[in-house]
Amino acid sequence: GVYVRTIDFFGLSGKIDMIVPYAGGDWAGILEGTDTSTVRTGLGDPRFRISFNFIGSPALTLSEFKNYKQTTVFGAALQIIAPLGQYDPTKLINLGSNRWTFRPQIGFSRTFDQLIVEAYISGWFFTVNPNFYNNNELKQNPLLAGKVHLIYTLKNKMWFSFDAGYGIGGRTFVNDEKRDTRISTLRFGLDWSVPFAEQHTLKLSYISGVRLERGPDFDAFTLIYQYRWGGS
Repeated sequence: GVYVRTIDFFGLSGKIDMIVPYAGGDWAGILEGTDTSTVRTGLGDPRFRISFNFIGSPALTLSEFKNYKQTTVFGAALQIIAPLGQYDPTKLINLGSNRWTFRPQIGFSRTFDQLIVEAYISGWFFTVNPNFYNNNELKQNPLLAGKVHLIYTLKNKMWFSFDAGYGIGGRTFVNDEKRDTRISTLRFGLDWSVPFAEQHTLKLSYISGVRLERGPDFDAFTLIYQYRWGGS
């Protein structure tokens, strides 16, 4: 579930949001030379975030926003991931992480007619998981990331976007023993947002991840339905 609310942040626009994920999955693989599989279903770690702009984006009512023309915007955000999801220290695969995660982010956006260019940098900072698999201690270095979005809007409120990003870091340590788990990955994405009725929108997304070092590549498709409260 997702909850989003816009706020007036000292005269500039801001937003608070909360995500409570519910997930299910089947895993199969080889663990210590033995074929094994498992199933998990339940709640993941909830995420709380506050975002605010400090240049170029005034807080507006819906009627004022209708005529607003964006130019250059700078903003920042802080997301906190709380260790409240399903977690069992006797299991290697869990839906929760049993640690706090803090994700600061800063970015900008610039409009050129129907094209919007956005970019941001962010970091993931992790606390220690003192009760990792089989009573071990898990530490993880910060993960740094940067991303660029190109968004093209049409007059009928439909829009397309292309995304590209790179992340590096995040090496893990189990009982202070370094693991060969450093992340170095590229991600690319395409989005297509289609309003089909007043306050109703469908968004189709494609994401591709390419690991430059160890780890799996992946491709994913998502279909999202959005409903906006608060009038026309």
